[in-house]
Amino acid sequence: MRMQLAVAALCVGAAIPAGAATIVVDAGGGGAFTTIQAAIDDAGTVAGDIIEIMGTGKSVGDAADYAEIVTVSKAVTLRGINNPIVEAPVVAGPYAGGRAFRNVGVVQIASDDVTVEGLLIKVNAPYAGWGVLAADAAGSNALIVPATGPFDNLVIDGCTIWPQIAIGPVPARTAGGSAAFDLYRVRGMRLDSNNGTVIEEVTVRNTTITYTDDGGNDLRTKLPGNVAKIPQIFGRGMSISDVKANIINCDVTGFVQDIHTDFLNAPLLVQGTTFRCAGLEMSGLNGAGDAFVTGNTFSPEFVLVDDNGDTVSGTDQYPFQNAILVKANNSSNGVFIEDNTFYTQARGVYSTAAQNVIVSGNTFAVSETTRNDNWVDGTFIHVDVDRAWPQTCCSGSIADSEIRVSGNDFQSTTMLVDGNPVSGIGVRFAFINSIGALGYNPTINDSDTSICGNNFDASLIAIMNDDATTDLSGEAVDPQPLPNIQASDNWYGGVPNVDGATVAGTVSTNETTQAVDFALDSDYDGLKDVFELCVSGTNPFDKDTDGDRIEDRIEVLFPGQGLDPLVPNVYTDNDNDGLPAAIDSNDNDPDSDGDGVADSTEVALGTDPDSAASKPGIGDVNDDGTIGFDDGLDILQVFLGLKARGDLVAPQNIDVNRDGAEDNVDGVIVINYFLGNIPAVPFPFKPPAPPVI
Repeated sequence: MRMQLAVAALCVGAAIPAGAATIVVDAGGGGAFTTIQAAIDDAGTVAGDIIEIMGTGKSVGDAADYAEIVTVSKAVTLRGINNPIVEAPVVAGPYAGGRAFRNVGVVQIASDDVTVEGLLIKVNAPYAGWGVLAADAAGSNALIVPATGPFDNLVIDGCTIWPQIAIGPVPARTAGGSAAFDLYRVRGMRLDSNNGTVIEEVTVRNTTITYTDDGGNDLRTKLPGNVAKIPQIFGRGMSISDVKANIINCDVTGFVQDIHTDFLNAPLLVQGTTFRCAGLEMSGLNGAGDAFVTGNTFSPEFVLVDDNGDTVSGTDQYPFQNAILVKANNSSNGVFIEDNTFYTQARGVYSTAAQNVIVSGNTFAVSETTRNDNWVDGTFIHVDVDRAWPQTCCSGSIADSEIRVSGNDFQSTTMLVDGNPVSGIGVRFAFINSIGALGYNPTINDSDTSICGNNFDASLIAIMNDDATTDLSGEAVDPQPLPNIQASDNWYGGVPNVDGATVAGTVSTNETTQAVDFALDSDYDGLKDVFELCVSGTNPFDKDTDGDRIEDRIEVLFPGQGLDPLVPNVYTDNDNDGLPAAIDSNDNDPDSDGDGVADSTEVALGTDPDSAASKPGIGDVNDDGTIGFDDGLDILQVFLGLKARGDLVAPQNIDVNRDGAEDNVDGVIVINYFLGNIPAVPFPFKPPAPPVI
């Protein structure tokens, strides 16, 4: 469930077990223990205890308070007080231990139900490979990532992780391997379930991962040119494999990717996070959960400088820039890229061999590059199949063009090729038959490809549907037939499409005469009109298009449960709240969390029906957190003209039954809820039943 996933993640780890002990660790001797590991290992420390780790208010360039590798083998909370720095101890020799250090974490998770709060973790290359390492034993990657143990319900909250790059000459590769390079591959966090039967859940929130050099200098905005030329040494900010991951309100930097997911066989939520460098790569989406990337900012801030501090330019100087790369999604589940802001140096969204991708409600603000490379050409969205690796996805048919682009704002772009400004591209389709280069022969299914209801700046080539005769390495390949892209109801900044100046290689129909209003939701169902028109195909003037008494938004959110907003569903709903039992955590109570708002309404409006701390504001016009008699009275007074709408603290909450009218019915519903005549608001919970004919 998308909305439950988003909000429930915010509440994980908040409860403290009754009777939990607080254990103080102070390197200066002011606590029961002087090392973190000693506190964890002590026989008196049990599940549910809180270990407070005292710091001295240091920052990244300072020496560690705790020079130790910490293995958390009990279900405890590690809570940093006053910025304690934890750092792996330095070992003898400049690169002692070789490749083994790639698989060492400063904080290693070896238990379920662990919470880590407020720690400052330094990954001092080349002595450790990860800031936080969590890896289960079973699975195909067990030889790559050592087993630390189970780690279900892991919470990382309010931490700062500093992977450090050792600036200087790079050792030569060792014979038969790349051990020397691995010494430099420092990374922030690895979460790897490696378990075929149990999918661990992890929440990372309010956490910063930012690279430094070995002098403690922040490399988030500068990267010395002498290491920029060696991409093998760059690490990932966060690596996720087979984990149900909730990444919320974080700030992440990585030079291969900021965040990388692989073999993702579980739901993924990335929300409210800032990506500073090489973006988000989602690979091998295997179909056991949707991926939601929503409300994030992609804003690469780094520049490359040489040893003299001068800006470096040239084809090979930038890490490969895709703000989002979606690769090899063969599942029936969706990849939802919604409500993000992109400030990219090459491409915003790059979709390759990925089906069921929805790109909606995003702002593409700037796309800059100085690279002389027609594959990285100031394109906001680029769709192709060329980089679909055959070992992960691509035998037989590839539905690579199953991508829907709607409700996005494509703003002006600046692009320099050989120093000359050229027009940027809003959406580019380039399909290649790469049988010679990559050993597979894909076929294209373009039945669900559409570009609808977007605003394109007049400076852009809005849509380019082109052929390609070389792959990314420059090898000649056979071009694929161009797909039949459906482009409709877009705004092209008022520029007529003359000789393909705005739309090239496809036909654009029903062009709008004014900019699309992305905020409009005529039926108040939580689905914007442009989404209903262009993506879901539902009626933007009816909450329940198919008349089965399940709101459109709920059916859109749960395609994996057999729900379809265009086909009436037969379902069980014991509590009659409009939420089918298959997706209702408590089907015997229309208001599972007792917060006064019906479960189905919470799902439709994006709050958590299982948490009273998370609820929509409907009915609470005085904004005091409850729905009371005074709210109902205020609504009735506004309807009767005894009070002005503007006198209410939260007038936007008047329309309790979400029918688009602020009237006496809303006030009557609220008062009846207060009197106990109805179990929750709104009432009735379901859309009206269709008339019997």
